[in-house]
Amino acid sequence: MESRELMATCQTLDTATTLYALHLGAVETNGFVAFFTAHPALFVIMKGALTWWMWTSWDEIDPPIKVTINVISCYPVPGNIRTIRQQKAINAGSAP
Repeated sequence: MESRELMATCQTLDTATTLYALHLGAVETNGFVAFFTAHPALFVIMKGALTWWMWTSWDEIDPPIKVTINVISCYPVPGNIRTIRQQKAINAGSAP
């Protein structure tokens, strides 16, 4: 759980699944994230910069904080995948 590779993977998955859900028509309900996702390029730049900063600073971060970062980074992904499935069903006319 202290892996920088896990952090980068989860950041990437969060970015990709968030943008795909929005592309399908989902609505971002987190106000902070909604600000950035209103401009997808800005969202990608912000997430990329955050990932790069954490990657280059990883050795200086305390182990409990690394675990926290990874949990926070990975937490949205299952919800995003659920939202993608739901939005696809809505778009197909067979809402869950």
